[in-house]
Amino acid sequence: MTEEEYVIANFNKRFKQFKGRRIFLHGSRNYAAAIIQHYHDQYNFEGIISQDPLLKETFQGIRIFRNDDIPALDIDMIILTERVKYANEAYNSICWVCESKGILIYNMYGLDETEIRREIDTCHRLALPEWKKITINYHTVAFEVMDTLLFPTYTRGLAARQVFRELISWLAERSINLEFSLRKSFPEELQIERLKAENLIPNIEEHIIRRRGEDLSFRTIRDNHPDDKILYIGTGLINECILPRCYGIDTYRFMVNQFDNLAPVGDPNQKYTEYDAKLREKIITKIKENDIISFDVFDTLLIRKTLLPEDVFELVEKRIKTKNFADVRKMAERELTCPDIFDIYRRVASTYDWDEKTTESVLQTELETEKAVTEPRTEVVELLEYAVQAGKHVVLTSDMYLPGYILKELLEHHNIRGFKELYVSCDKKKWKMGNLYEELIDLRKENEKILHIGDNPQSDGIACEQYGIESVLIPSALAMASHFGWKASMEAAETLMERCLVGMTVARLFRDPFFNPNLLELSAEERLYRYAVSAVGPLVVGHMTWLIKELQKGEFDGVLFLARDGWLPIRLYNSIQTQYSLPRAIYFYANRHSTFLCYADDESWMDQIVGLGLFFALEKDDKRGYLTKLFGVPYDELKPIKENETLTEYIHKHMTVIKAIAKESKDGYRNYSIKCGMRPDETFAVVDFVARGTAQFFLEKTLPNKLVGFYYGNIAFDPEENCEIHYYLQGENPTLLENFLELEPFFSSPEPSADRIDDTGMIHFSGETRSEEELHELQIVLNHSQQYAEDFFTLFYQFREEIRPVVPEELYAAGGYHWIQKSFDDNWLKKFASKKGKD
Repeated sequence: MTEEEYVIANFNKRFKQFKGRRIFLHGSRNYAAAIIQHYHDQYNFEGIISQDPLLKETFQGIRIFRNDDIPALDIDMIILTERVKYANEAYNSICWVCESKGILIYNMYGLDETEIRREIDTCHRLALPEWKKITINYHTVAFEVMDTLLFPTYTRGLAARQVFRELISWLAERSINLEFSLRKSFPEELQIERLKAENLIPNIEEHIIRRRGEDLSFRTIRDNHPDDKILYIGTGLINECILPRCYGIDTYRFMVNQFDNLAPVGDPNQKYTEYDAKLREKIITKIKENDIISFDVFDTLLIRKTLLPEDVFELVEKRIKTKNFADVRKMAERELTCPDIFDIYRRVASTYDWDEKTTESVLQTELETEKAVTEPRTEVVELLEYAVQAGKHVVLTSDMYLPGYILKELLEHHNIRGFKELYVSCDKKKWKMGNLYEELIDLRKENEKILHIGDNPQSDGIACEQYGIESVLIPSALAMASHFGWKASMEAAETLMERCLVGMTVARLFRDPFFNPNLLELSAEERLYRYAVSAVGPLVVGHMTWLIKELQKGEFDGVLFLARDGWLPIRLYNSIQTQYSLPRAIYFYANRHSTFLCYADDESWMDQIVGLGLFFALEKDDKRGYLTKLFGVPYDELKPIKENETLTEYIHKHMTVIKAIAKESKDGYRNYSIKCGMRPDETFAVVDFVARGTAQFFLEKTLPNKLVGFYYGNIAFDPEENCEIHYYLQGENPTLLENFLELEPFFSSPEPSADRIDDTGMIHFSGETRSEEELHELQIVLNHSQQYAEDFFTLFYQFREEIRPVVPEELYAAGGYHWIQKSFDDNWLKKFASKKGKD
């Protein structure tokens, strides 16, 4: 029975419940023709939706429409008559329109395309007890071999997942049939060899399913077990989860973790994190010993600033504003054999019915995006340059959809030159795992030896072994990040922006494959740089995305960035303010002390004076200190202290001068606000770091303005009553909040703190307490953090989308750099700890 005969034989059984409904067929080729010819008198086929360039207005006597016509049509159901992998493209092109109009979408095998995707999206990784509950009711369980049962690792090549190894043993004990489906695109002998080595079941050959054609393997499973209840466990959406269901086979989608192959497997004492200070020299030695030196390109010579390669497609989708483009683009590449980018875009264009001009425009957008998000791995490029200077025959070998001439332009853009040949899979129409290395073998002259340097355990390691080519694996940035404890931060990133934020950090920290993990051996400047791009920079970016989103919810006349912690945030804000039409920004000199002076004469504050004084490192018995440092009373105006006189009594003796100071401060801030362009009754957002809102409280009592706080966070204290304050960091972010005293100095400005304001609105600063060295370190962190944040907003920011606080929290926690950072003010830390103890 042919596939067409199979569809026709089962059509009536699967669609009889829809007789009488208004049905449109999507597609205008042989399957649609066969369905119409056999069932036109039983079903209401009201129209054909086709993207084919047909000149006729009808197909099989039925009028033809386009995707764009769907909103105006009266349709109950659309049946996709394309083969399953092409039906996915068709589904992506119409799903959002059909969802809005309540139109059902089925494929010609009788599956509800929307419902099956919804069900598959709910699948997740399970523990062994859960797998047992799912599989126990089946007669046959089949596994996709690659990525599901087996996965590549950096330490042992292919390895079986422990949970499935135990599940297979448990199923075999219960005499449940087992099948193993090999992947066509990966050498069969390697898959079988690994299955045998794992000793999963005896006589493994009897249980092998070799993939032949799109549908034949699943029909074979069904034909071999015609009456069985069968479960197929795979990773792919189309070929492993939707396609088997067309033949009555249940599926469960195993959600592959993008970072599975980064985890060490085997001997727990084998630590990837052990630093080999001589690794570079060892590779140089191997270069000297070989004649032809081959380098992989992506993740070896070039690194992306995105977390995943596919993030590039999502960036393009955002820029061209075309829904589902990334999925359609990925599917087009996946379903073609060694395609180049032009093959891929011809397939994408047919899905969206783009004309040539539109297709070329989007293609160029992808190329420009790829160029913008890539940068060289300088330390590996230096090895290439060494090989060239040593007179070696240097070539590049890459599995890539960019043709050689385009890839060469990208490499030259990043100053990577000197290689003689560029072997690219899309040019040669063969992958590394499928004979691309034969090009290197053919290049070799008698007795010449070949060395390949790459990052991928499969294509740069296992595949080379098959051809007797010596290879060296240099870990990718992702591999290094995972092994050095950053896996949680990578997995925390869910959205495109979050992945790009993590990707930027990973690219900056782990570009160098010879990185020394002993942070204490790094220079102080290098440690500060790493701190900026893993802690301060990501936190500034995350808070700014949240702030922008919050500003859209209300009508604000401006944003006050309070000195000194607003120094770094306002620099980022100013760089993007015009582009996103954000409210004007004001760097506003106001802090707890300078604003307190406006109400220093308020008797209701006397009970809180002692507590407030502790923030200024004042001791209870330092009565003169309270008057001079907290209230600003000149030293020569202090009155004598009487025996047994309380602090409150001593303060009351100075109320005349305190009231004068308070009046001066109130007048000063009112005049200062006018100088800043603030008008009465305007509403301002207030940005501060970690605070309870004391400065905002006093300002709102002083100025004729409504103030709404958008702070980084708060810890240990309740927000000021009668102040509207929102916090970016919440309780689920303990590491950042608990270490805010370490972070705060790096948010501060290089200026001294504002001490007071006079009645003209002029700010008077206190003396600088930080050393030249501390100010130098601060400037390093500020510069790198600002550059990091501006790069992110230039490359990746999507207006009104927010980075959840858990992402910078996980980056900070993963970095672990806070334990080697020295505090700017150890006394501050001690006194804060002392106060917490007293509370």
